[in-house]
Amino acid sequence: MRASGTLGSPTDPLDAGRAALKRRDWAAAREAFRAALGREVTPEALEGLAEAAWYEGDETEVFSARERAYRLYVARGDRAAAARIAMALANDSIEFRGESAVAGGWIERARHLLEGLGPAPEHAWLAAWDAHRALMLTNDAASARGLAAAGVAIAQALGVADAAMLGLAIEGLALVCEGDTGGGLRRLDESATAALAGEVSDLNAAGTIFCYLMDACDRLRDFDRASQWCERVREWASRAFGDVFSVCRPHYAVVLMWRGAWEEAERQLEASRAELSPTRPPMAVEAVVRLAELRWRQGQWDEAAALLREVEHEGLSQLGRAELALSGGDAAEALDLAERYLRRIPLSDRMERAPGLELKVRALVALNDAERATPAVAELWEITSIASTDPLRAAACLANGLIAACRGDHEEALPLLEDAIDFYGRSGGVFEAARARLRLAQTLLALGRAEVAAREAGEGLSAFRHLGALRECASAEALLREITGSVAGAQAGSPPVDSSRLTPREREVLALVAAGRSNTEIAAALVLSVRTVERHISNIYDKVGVNGKAARAAAAAFAVRHGVVSAKAL
Repeated sequence: MRASGTLGSPTDPLDAGRAALKRRDWAAAREAFRAALGREVTPEALEGLAEAAWYEGDETEVFSARERAYRLYVARGDRAAAARIAMALANDSIEFRGESAVAGGWIERARHLLEGLGPAPEHAWLAAWDAHRALMLTNDAASARGLAAAGVAIAQALGVADAAMLGLAIEGLALVCEGDTGGGLRRLDESATAALAGEVSDLNAAGTIFCYLMDACDRLRDFDRASQWCERVREWASRAFGDVFSVCRPHYAVVLMWRGAWEEAERQLEASRAELSPTRPPMAVEAVVRLAELRWRQGQWDEAAALLREVEHEGLSQLGRAELALSGGDAAEALDLAERYLRRIPLSDRMERAPGLELKVRALVALNDAERATPAVAELWEITSIASTDPLRAAACLANGLIAACRGDHEEALPLLEDAIDFYGRSGGVFEAARARLRLAQTLLALGRAEVAAREAGEGLSAFRHLGALRECASAEALLREITGSVAGAQAGSPPVDSSRLTPREREVLALVAAGRSNTEIAAALVLSVRTVERHISNIYDKVGVNGKAARAAAAAFAVRHGVVSAKAL
């Protein structure tokens, strides 16, 4: 994200270099600017040379030329131009070297150079920089929104389209993070459209706009929108320069992973990593994290862990490590990592918190601690009410269903898990829908509906086989064996009716039935609705084999006979 200079006509080497930049002929531009420097060393020629070198990924020449240009502009007393170069060096420090402290130093130099100057394009670029840092480094979406809006006002007043559209995109992403998805997406769509239409002349600014848009789609899990824009960005990048799409490839790969196109997702991630790692290693981090996510889904856990170790201090890597820990049976470690991730994300940045909340719920359910998971699910539902995309609704339904099942409320869990599968399926989430099917199968089995459970588990297994999710296949096969054994036993008339067929919640309800409590009293004691209690009692009657007018008394006798409650307690 850099302030851009002006372009001219090819009447001398300097103008020839600027014309070559305009037509994106980086090699010709470098040659022309070097020729201009052969005649006279000027900051303008050095600035142009650095620009061309940046597009070709020549770190050495970028820094050498820009630092010399900065010194010459300062010596000339051109504070605005010196500030522009300082901001470009801040960008270089992050993209090429990952040096955020050095970048911060250059930004402060730009700020002081601009103090006391009248309105200039550099003020708009500085506002965009400050907004970017507030949003990406401190997750302060409110401050980012205000800074971006101020920059847009300056840029529009001065007629600087590049800075105006970039500021509009940052403002849009900040609004999405705060929960104003409609306002945010409208700004992002507008700025991206302007970039595709050629209204943004600075290619780096255009690429940054696209990245903000893809980031918003990723946070919202609006994969249909992301897919549409990715196609347009790919077409644009083929006419511009490849590195723009290299940075956007991980977002495109997320869409592909979601829809089950894992081979293509892998190609995109490997390409992004290969293109960015040699010249801009910090920019390759997201490709590494997303590739680790793909490896985890494929069941290649050791490779996923190795990739995450490469970027272990990045926030996104904590979620990947949490997923691996949970998959490997270490729910406590997964919970620690999920909470560590959430601690750095303020409550106001709603979309960024969602994946951490999901992992926290799943870890707590694995630890059989439904009570601690309840606030996280409540926050997920709140996020869903703001950004009502199908994937987010599916995640909230799944989380609530898992908690209900953990409490033994399988009747309550059933429709929630079914809704999760429907939402995942409608949005193309193949892997997620298959995992939810296994959860549904477990709940159906607990409700004594083994044949339906087998069908759901079989659907899940089929999806995992098609995807190549090896470890998930093994889990589905194990669940099917359990279900098949249950069906076979029922058909043979084997197992005798006993209390082991009752869920924990059903045992609680049965104990209160045996104690002579009415349905209303049971509902109050267990903090359930009367209708839920009635469903539990109906399931109990089916499982213990009682019916008719004497069913309640027979169920109470069953409770005493099978140790659900002792006779002394009555």
